[in-house]
Amino acid sequence: MALIKTMNKIIGKKIADWLGTITDKELCKLIKENIVITGGCFPSMIQNETPKDYDCYFKTKEATKKVAEYYVKAW
Repeated sequence: MALIKTMNKIIGKKIADWLGTITDKELCKLIKENIVITGGCFPSMIQNETPKDYDCYFKTKEATKKVAEYYVKAW
């Protein structure tokens, strides 16, 4: 259970750091409600390695579209 708590803490901090760079507070809320983390970060953390990246997906097309639009506009 300690490993799961540690993993949740690490991923929570990464998400919070990312959200801290987004100026649109409504988008931050949408991301928090819809984000799903998958991928190789979990085996890396289990093996006590630093993950290379975190695969972020969203539960809805709306959330995915809003995130994409935000970054296209920023670019």
